[in-house]
Amino acid sequence: MRNVIVAASLAANVGIVGLGAKLVWNRGGLDYIQRRLGMAPIRTDNGYSTRIALQQDLPLVRDEIAFVGDSLTDAMHWAEHFVGLPVRNFGIGSDTSSDVLNRIDTIAERRPAEVFLMVGVNDLGGHFAPSVVQENVRKIVEALREERSDTRVVLFSILPTTNPMTAESIPATNTALEALAAEIDLEYVDLYPAYTDATGAIRPDFTTDGIHLTSAGYRPWIDAVEELIGRDHHDRNVAEVEPPFLGGAASLLVGLP
Repeated sequence: MRNVIVAASLAANVGIVGLGAKLVWNRGGLDYIQRRLGMAPIRTDNGYSTRIALQQDLPLVRDEIAFVGDSLTDAMHWAEHFVGLPVRNFGIGSDTSSDVLNRIDTIAERRPAEVFLMVGVNDLGGHFAPSVVQENVRKIVEALREERSDTRVVLFSILPTTNPMTAESIPATNTALEALAAEIDLEYVDLYPAYTDATGAIRPDFTTDGIHLTSAGYRPWIDAVEELIGRDHHDRNVAEVEPPFLGGAASLLVGLP
């Protein structure tokens, strides 16, 4: 009788473990476990390390203005808009705050004068908690200030989407980011209200697919950056930009598999 009970218990345990393993597998396997633990896997998709290397190879310019983030940052031609300024675009599509943190040293080594940062929507799509985004942004800023203490960091709120899974997490994360900005003396710009329609989703005329922006969708963000940079700064002639100086960031790739 005892053997029967033991066998039944073992079978039940195996069944429970099997169901758990299937659940984890269906939700992404190891990536799901890392998300639940607040850890992000280092990206391994094709071309990612190449993008980082190409960004590292950009000529260094004094007092760079760095735009840092994911595909929303990447898709905007910031340098073409702010002609005459030492603008660099360090956005990479699909980046989470952990991805940006993994590669921030390659940006910090350039000692930019200003950094405009928007990141976090991809974290929330991967079910990371707002606190994870908040702590990663804290570490990103610490890395930037370690290289240059007077770097001006402007933190933008996460924009709304049409994804119901992020309807609550985006406002909660923005609240956490705003609190962080007050704590560590960042400039925080809340773009969320300008992008939200009556339902709480992103305005239809501002998006192509529920997350990425149309040209009209970039307008509020551009207007905010123009005001932050200042018209005098924005209207400088190309000839007034400081010439590149000798030197280069370390060639170590961050974010490799």
